[in-house]
Amino acid sequence: MANPGRRSILRSAWFYVALLAAGFVGIKCWLLLHPASGDAVVVETYVADAPAQADSDVALPSDPAKAIKQLGQWAKKAVAEIPNRIRDYSAVMIKRERNGNVLGPAQCMFVKVRHKPFSVYLHFLAPDSSKGDEAIYVEGKNDGNLLGHTTGMTGKLVGTLALSPTGMIAMRGQRHPIMNTGILYLTERLLEAAEKFADSKITYVNTLPQAKINGRPCTCIEVVLPQLTAGASGKALARIFIDKALGVPVRYEQYDWSGNPGDEPQLMEQYTYIDVKVNNGFTDADFDKHNPGYAFP
Repeated sequence: MANPGRRSILRSAWFYVALLAAGFVGIKCWLLLHPASGDAVVVETYVADAPAQADSDVALPSDPAKAIKQLGQWAKKAVAEIPNRIRDYSAVMIKRERNGNVLGPAQCMFVKVRHKPFSVYLHFLAPDSSKGDEAIYVEGKNDGNLLGHTTGMTGKLVGTLALSPTGMIAMRGQRHPIMNTGILYLTERLLEAAEKFADSKITYVNTLPQAKINGRPCTCIEVVLPQLTAGASGKALARIFIDKALGVPVRYEQYDWSGNPGDEPQLMEQYTYIDVKVNNGFTDADFDKHNPGYAFP
């Protein structure tokens, strides 16, 4: 079977403005358009295998079974360490998700996350239909609800709403609830995938140690699963980028086989975190609707 990581699997990825032919062999470079500012977010994947760099602690062996085991060990350690090492952070999150057969529009938001108690603030930047919307979730507060509001006349009429994070309104157009926001959740997804794929027939696990997200050095890890029978559905490829300086995932993408013979794997979900700033000293005020910097009615 042709290797999805080496062929045109990424033709279906979101926000492709251009696929550039790099000036040297072994690099694939994509310009992703920031949906709010219009600035380019550059994702580079070095296709040719290269020796792991000294600062990379996620270099994996070539044997798929051993690689998955080691990846799971790294993820398990990271899940335990991240909340203590990174108390809070801000970032711009760009995401796109498939719901049913529909790949939804890209969403961009400024996020604040605090790990203890787990707290999230979201300010939507794009698309225009949700620009200016805000949401707050604090574990153990507000009767377990998120607080959210929209803009325009609707926002003025209904004000701030307390919504169940997993309810129909809050989950409309979303694959995951607000409490699954953030780099810790991406790491938990990586651990979950490593445990799930441990007994699978994996085509390969590849480490691309010279990848970059917006110029920041990353290690990209690809886990590719074969389509065992023609027309079968299921997981095809998971790709995660780990920021070398921060030691955390900053991009995750998952592709599934559609179930239609001859189809390329289709993008199911993709999350990118840029402009990550850690340990800002966020307080309860950063997750309070009465914060004067927010626009909650």
